[in-house]
Amino acid sequence: LFMSGLDGLYSPTQKGHIKDAGLWVRANTVPTATLFSIDPLVLYYAKKSLGPPYTRYNWQQTLDLITSKGWVSYDYLALRLRREDSEKEASLVTQIGSAPITSFANRKGDKVLIFKVAEDSDFDRTRR
Repeated sequence: LFMSGLDGLYSPTQKGHIKDAGLWVRANTVPTATLFSIDPLVLYYAKKSLGPPYTRYNWQQTLDLITSKGWVSYDYLALRLRREDSEKEASLVTQIGSAPITSFANRKGDKVLIFKVAEDSDFDRTRR
């Protein structure tokens, strides 16, 4: 029952946007592309690892990664925002320097924003 619930994400959970974001990443990126996300469901559907080694990130770690420019060591970012975090979206776009390439939302306003990290970033991407 749990696995069918996880795989199907029964609609009353309002998490279809998370599954859609992960599936989009899987369909639109090469298998070797790196992804930063604090949401394990996005990573699961994207078929990406949770990070070195099996790190569980939280929102503060995400903010630290963004402000330190550590995000440029990834190919993509999938950032989940809850409806009460709407003011964080503008701040993320400003700090990253570009709008998300796509986003997925549920009817309550929760979102997953997907950013592609620019190839010509002036930050050292060899830190991977």
